[in-house]
Amino acid sequence: MYCSNCGKEIGDAKFCPECGAPVNQRQSTQQPEREVKMNKPKKPIYKKVWFWVIIVILLLGSVGGEASKASKSPSEAASSLNNRIATTPKPTNPSTPIPTKEPEPVVVEEINPDIPLGSTYDLDQGVYECGVDIPAGRYVVEWLSGNSFGGYVSASKGGKYLGTGISISPDTHYTCILAAGDTFEIQLSAMRFTKITSLPNENYKQSDGSYLLGPGFFFEGIDIPEGKYNVTAVGGNQFGIYVSSRNNSMIAIQQDETYKNLRLDHTGAVIQINLGEASFQPVG
Repeated sequence: MYCSNCGKEIGDAKFCPECGAPVNQRQSTQQPEREVKMNKPKKPIYKKVWFWVIIVILLLGSVGGEASKASKSPSEAASSLNNRIATTPKPTNPSTPIPTKEPEPVVVEEINPDIPLGSTYDLDQGVYECGVDIPAGRYVVEWLSGNSFGGYVSASKGGKYLGTGISISPDTHYTCILAAGDTFEIQLSAMRFTKITSLPNENYKQSDGSYLLGPGFFFEGIDIPEGKYNVTAVGGNQFGIYVSSRNNSMIAIQQDETYKNLRLDHTGAVIQINLGEASFQPVG
């Protein structure tokens, strides 16, 4: 028999020799189970550490597997990088615009001064080369003989200041520049080339203060002073004339019609007159 108070074995005693508690005769002969509050032992800390280590390893393995699947060869990677660079918009940095340099004018005061002014070269129909058949220089071309309706002069090589096709009648004078190496052809009539110079301006100045320029090439600030002009078609082709300058690539002017306020403001720039004569009246 056991004490119901302290659980000590007491045999048949009426009082517990250990604690002195009276013994219940109906006390079970079996040792009562003590209600012992059991505290669960805490898990060692190293187990927690290993748990998180395993989690990290699993995560890294997963990421590494995906990266392995997506990996590219060096050439593929380089190509991909180049594509990204090519398609990525570049940032625009505002910068000061670089001013456009004005073209240098072709200033021609007198080409080939060794050839006396007024020297003439009579050329019949045929093909000629400047520097061989006629010296380089600035010339006035006029009808000499042959077809009574006139003839044609056309540049076949070079001839920047000659023109691709010029019709010259008996009453027409055409101003041109021949450079060494230019080749040209004369058709239907013989032509006379007379050596001239670009200076002075008075060569083309009229009594009323205007400047009369016939078919051909002329120079701003040399043949005609810089300034602003009203331009009128006064002779030549019945349908009108064409004027081109540095500021206007091509102006069509009907007979007796006036184009107003044409600016000539760059000495040496070329003015070209086609098909007739133009009167330049200064403005202001």
